Amino acid sequence: MNSEKTISKVSELLKFLETKQIDSEGFFFRGENSDFKDNRLTAGLFRPILSSIEKIKKDPEGNEYRAMYYSYTSYAKASQAFYREIPDISNTVKRNFMAFCQHHGIPTPLLDVSSFPLSALYFACIGSSDNEDAFLYIFDKNNFFEINNQSLEFKDVFSTNQGFSYDPLSDLKEIIKTIYNFKFDANRKQIDYWHSLKDSIISEFNLYTKNIEKDPYRQYIEHLRQFNNFAGLIEYFVSEFKKAHPSQLFNGYMKYLRFVGVITNYDNANDKWIAGQRLIDDVLIYVFFIYLGRETFNGSQVPFYPKNIRFFTRTTSDWGRIQSQGGQFIVQNYRVNSNEILDSNPDIKIIKTKNLRIASECQPDYVIRIKSKCKKSILKELDDLNVNRKSLFQDKDSIANYIKEKYFKENLHFVNEGKDSLK
Repeated sequence: MNSEKTISKVSELLKFLETKQIDSEGFFFRGENSDFKDNRLTAGLFRPILSSIEKIKKDPEGNEYRAMYYSYTSYAKASQAFYREIPDISNTVKRNFMAFCQHHGIPTPLLDVSSFPLSALYFACIGSSDNEDAFLYIFDKNNFFEINNQSLEFKDVFSTNQGFSYDPLSDLKEIIKTIYNFKFDANRKQIDYWHSLKDSIISEFNLYTKNIEKDPYRQYIEHLRQFNNFAGLIEYFVSEFKKAHPSQLFNGYMKYLRFVGVITNYDNANDKWIAGQRLIDDVLIYVFFIYLGRETFNGSQVPFYPKNIRFFTRTTSDWGRIQSQGGQFIVQNYRVNSNEILDSNPDIKIIKTKNLRIASECQPDYVIRIKSKCKKSILKELDDLNVNRKSLFQDKDSIANYIKEKYFKENLHFVNEGKDSLK
C-alpha cells in the first residue's frame, strides 16, 4: 500500500489523480467516513455487531471471546425472508439479488466501490463526527478478477436443497473460468498480478499445512513440498500421465479435475490428452491448491484460502442508484476459526477476535486522508459540482431531504420573540 496523501479541497484530489494517471476506467474508489482500523474495507456481513461486549465470554478452557459477529445462518435466513417479503419480484432483481440485499441494508459479502472518485469522496465526508478524519481508498482494477454476476443470483434453499450460497466464491468451476477469462485479455499489469499470485501460493500453502499431522491429504501435502514453482509442477503432472501407475499426488489431481468437471473419468482424461486438450496448466494447478485447502480442513484450524486473490463483480441491473454512483462490488471471502461459542441466540456467534479475518485481503493502492475540519467545505464543493444526495440516490425521499437541507436548514432566520419584538 502506498503512503497516505492528505487533501483539503476537491481540486487537490483531482490533481493527485491526474498526476498518478488514476481514472474511472482502471480503478475502484471507496469512501469511509472514519478510520475503522481492523474493520476498514470490510463487507457488512463480516463486521462485528459490537466492538466489545460488557461480559467477556469464556469457553470451558478459559479462552476469552470479545467480539460478536453475524453467522452465515443469519445471512441465509435474512436473505430468504427478504425475498419472500417482496411482492412480484422481477427477474432482474432475482439475477442480482445479493446486490439488491446490499442496496437495502441486508449484510452481505459485498463491499461497495465506485468507478467515480467524487462519488466515493462524498460518502467519505458524510455521516461522521466533525472530529474524525475520513478516508478515500483507491484500488487498481488490474489486481482483481471479474467474477460472473451470476454469483449474485438468488438461490432458494427450500427448492434446491443445496443451501443458500452465501459465498459467491464457493464455486471452484466459476473461479477457474474467471481466471481463464482474465488471462485471455490480460495486459502487462494483469499478467504481473497473476504471476505474483502463482509465486505466493505454494509458500503460502506450505506454511498453512506445516502443522497438519493427521489428514487424508497429508500424502499430497508432503509431496507438494518438493516443488517451489509452477513450471516444476506442470512438468511433473505431464510426466505422470505416461506412467502405468502414477503417484498418489497425480491421482489426487485427477480427482480434483473430476470434481470441477474438467473430466468425467480417468480414461476420458487420457482421450482428451491425446486429442490435445490441456488438462494441466497454471490456472488449474492454482485452483488445485484452493481445492486441497478446503479438503484438508478438518475442523482444527482456519480453512486455507489464498490471501491475495481478489474478485469484483457488477450487476446487470439498471437501478438508478447503481448508475449514478458508478456502483460495483468487491466480493470478499471469509474464513473463521471453527472453535467458537454460540450465544443464546443461535444465529449469533462469539468468535475469538485474533482468529477472525477476511480471507481475500483488500489492500488499497492509494489512501487519501480527508482532515475532519475540511469535510464540510468539500461537501459544499461537491454540491456545486452536482455531487450530492439528490444526484447520487435519485429516489424521492433523498431528493426531498436534499431540498429540506438546502432551503430550510441552510437558510435559517432567527427572530427575537421577546415581548418587545413587535415594537
